[in-house]
Amino acid sequence: MLQLRGRPVGPGGPPHAHSAADDLEKGRVLPGLSAPASGRWPFEVAPSRWRPASSSAVAPPRLASSVERRRRVAPTVAPRVAGLRSQKSTGKVWRDEVYEAGRYGIGPDYTFRCYPLNVQNFNERLSVWSKSSGSDAGSTVYLDVSYQYLLKPEKLGELYSMVALNFEGLVASRTQDAIRNTAPLFGIDSYLSQRPLIEATLQRNVSLAIADLHMDVLSFQLRDIEPEDDYQSARLAVAIQVESNAKEAYSQEATLVREQTAVEVLEIENDADAVAKKATASASKIKENAVTEADEKVEVARLQGLKDLYDELGFTSEKHKASLDYLLTLMASSSNKEYVAFDSMGKVTSI
Repeated sequence: MLQLRGRPVGPGGPPHAHSAADDLEKGRVLPGLSAPASGRWPFEVAPSRWRPASSSAVAPPRLASSVERRRRVAPTVAPRVAGLRSQKSTGKVWRDEVYEAGRYGIGPDYTFRCYPLNVQNFNERLSVWSKSSGSDAGSTVYLDVSYQYLLKPEKLGELYSMVALNFEGLVASRTQDAIRNTAPLFGIDSYLSQRPLIEATLQRNVSLAIADLHMDVLSFQLRDIEPEDDYQSARLAVAIQVESNAKEAYSQEATLVREQTAVEVLEIENDADAVAKKATASASKIKENAVTEADEKVEVARLQGLKDLYDELGFTSEKHKASLDYLLTLMASSSNKEYVAFDSMGKVTSI
């Protein structure tokens, strides 16, 4: 006989029996079952436990809700993941079909082995070795890298055959190997001057390393490059020496420029002095020429005046001309100014 769970006891009253009509009214009777002819079920209810009405009765099973039944019989694939069907009892996994997000009525003995379909991130700081050359033995470089990748849903069966669900460890291992194998292709100076090229090379090699895991690299970031302390100290010393050499060269150049400037100033001052002296000499020359020309004009005028005077007085004898010239000279040099008047007869009188 099927036992059902009854209703709790009413407030203040003892356990009581109830009719089949009550159960039918509350939906406690399974479809297809009918109440006994007496209208009473062979059990009584208590607030906290089932109590059979007779020793032959057993506790009824708890009826699961429709939601609970669906949860038990419908395995689910969550959003943004994809799954492979797996059997709980045997552990077998079917790799030929990939299930997207949703609820599948494949039976309660089945479940899903799921992989994420959203973007996966890889972040790690790695110690690598740089390229050695004739003048550089190479050194340790610390690279802080990250990249984003996606799993290929159609290849999840093959990925499960390789690593089951533990793909992240294999991705990390292959990424580290790819980066450490790529790092020695570049010298330490290249890491400081050719960062975009190194980043592109690392992305290409990492993509190749995880390609057979059926994953695609979306983007790659070389976030930080940190050389080892000894290299940084050596480079700092070299940089300081370069700046010191530049300072010394600048000081020497400044001294040379000052000396050249002093020479140029002296040359300009000499040129200015020469111009000034030339100007003074030219002025003196012009002045002297003017004085000479003036004296010449005065003398010419004097001679012309004497000639006119001789002609006016009628002097023809050189002796008379010399005597008159002498008298005029004495008059010009004397402090007492004397004036000579000539009348029409040619007589000289003192005024």
